[in-house]
This record gives sequence, C-alpha cells and structure tokens, in this order.
Amino acid sequence: MQYMNIIRAVKNDDGTTVSGVLDFFTKERAGHYDAKEQWLYKDETMPFLSNLADFWNAPQDFFNDKALQHIDILQSFPNNAWSSFVSCIVWNQRQHFESENFDKNSFSQDFIKHLPNIVRFIMLLFLNNRTETKLVYSVIFKCSANYLYKRDLSENQVNKDTLPPFVKAFARCLKKQIQNALNSYCDWTRICIVILKNF
Repeated sequence: MQYMNIIRAVKNDDGTTVSGVLDFFTKERAGHYDAKEQWLYKDETMPFLSNLADFWNAPQDFFNDKALQHIDILQSFPNNAWSSFVSCIVWNQRQHFESENFDKNSFSQDFIKHLPNIVRFIMLLFLNNRTETKLVYSVIFKCSANYLYKRDLSENQVNKDTLPPFVKAFARCLKKQIQNALNSYCDWTRICIVILKNF
C-alpha cells in the first residue's frame, strides 16, 4: 500500500478515493496508474521496495536523532496514515541508498523540515475530534503530492471551515509550539503539556 500511495503522489493524485492494492496494480481504469504504466516492472521498483522495507524495519539506522524524535511523536498517534508521507520522503530521497556511505544527516533533512507540519495537521484533526482514517489519509495524500511537487506544506491541509473557533485560535500558535516542543522533547504527553502551557 505504501508504494501505491507513492505512485499516487508522483501522479499528483490527492483524491480521497482509494482503490484496493490488487486492483490498483492489475486493472486498467482511471486512477490505476500502475496497471497502465507497469510500475511494478520498472528497474528501480524492487531495489526501492527492498530499501523501503529496510527503512521501516529499522528507521534508527537511517535517521539522525532529531528525525527520530519526529518519528517517535508520529508513532504515538492512533493510526499510521502519516507513514505514507514518510514513505514519499523516502522515495524522494532514494538516491541516498545508492551511496556506500549512507549519510544520516543529509537523509534526515527533509524529514526534519516537513514532519512538524504533519504533526500539526494530524493534531488539529484530533483536537477537532475528526480522527476518521479517511479524513487523516486525505490530509496525508494532499501533503504527499504537495511535497513531491515542491508546493508549500506550511499551509494548513486541514479544512479550516470545519474547525470550531477555539481550534482555529489554537492552530495559529500550534506550529511554533510544536517546533519548540520538538526541540526539547520526544514524548507526546510532554509535547501536549508544553503546547498547552504556551497557549
């Protein structure tokens, strides 16, 4: 499923309709890019999938400490929709796996830059009690496509019209507070406490 979501982001598809993995890779119809373009048969596919599996088996082997803090925080959320965005960054940084001397610091830079936004967007959904998997994935799909197409991720991907006034006010200070908390803590409970204290 991770590779399917990467292909969708590469194709700038941030829609919320998601086909099954088998259909996506075998049936030719709209939105099934692999069936038409044979992504599974590209020379880079199997080496990338192997690298992606290695990455998810032991992220600590690929990240510096700062990037690991971000992953620790994301892992505390009840669902793992965010992992599709992380896999898109791995896809975009896949050239790092070709080097004999893997550079953790260089590889980690995009994660350090963009994961605080993902934390913020998901946290806004949770504050608004909008944690349905489909809604979280829709935010992640938008972020993934925007990241690969080098569009600004600092702009909120959560529909602001659905947020109550309290959450809108809270969102204004959230980005800076999350960044401050990330610089100091990697425990989710402590991050919430720091954010609320500074609100």
